[in-house]
Amino acid sequence: MEMNAVEGAYESQLNKVNYTKAYEDFTLEYHHHKFDISATGKYTWRHATSTHTDFEHINASEFEYGIIGNVRLPWKLALSTDIKMFSRRGYNEHSMNTDDLVWNASLSRSFLQDKLTFVAEAFDLLNQVSGNYININGQSIREVHTNAMPHYIMLHMKYAFNRIPKKQ
Repeated sequence: MEMNAVEGAYESQLNKVNYTKAYEDFTLEYHHHKFDISATGKYTWRHATSTHTDFEHINASEFEYGIIGNVRLPWKLALSTDIKMFSRRGYNEHSMNTDDLVWNASLSRSFLQDKLTFVAEAFDLLNQVSGNYININGQSIREVHTNAMPHYIMLHMKYAFNRIPKKQ
């Protein structure tokens, strides 16, 4: 709930928003000794109403679906990739009804009995994500959030060490 004061009015007005959200997600997986593959999906329904005169009612859906795969290659290489479609429908603001296809991939190689791993990761290979995320808040006001780096390539190294404590 929020209290709004209107210029020229003597009293504040209560602005009550009724918000409902329902979602469901699923994963279907298949494992083999050299590779794994899975299909994923998620559906979200949003509904918001208010008696306030400036409130735009929301009855929108957001859904995502995609495939994730991992394969073990020769020379201890491992390739991982995922491709997902992120979609939004039903918003009054046309710029919010979007489809973004996002493809990520990584290639890794382990050394020293899997203690040292080098990884090359690429995010948003198709350069489909704009870096802006548009959202409608609880008062039906459009908000834009900006992400500075929507797609990139990253190289990194991981080292795992185990230290067994001395017995007492």
